[in-house]
Amino acid sequence: MDKYRLTAEQIALYSQYLRAEERSPGTIEKYLREIRDFTRWLGGTPVTKELAAG
Repeated sequence: MDKYRLTAEQIALYSQYLRAEERSPGTIEKYLREIRDFTRWLGGTPVTKELAAG
């Protein structure tokens, strides 16, 4: 199985995408907060389906 890692660059690109999709500022902040928390929780561990599913 391929291993994926979330990077600061990917999160920045996701933020740009949300702005381009005209999401509200509150929604953007919530989504970014959630993904940053998830990234911290991962602690550098690659993302797998099992981890993402909880």
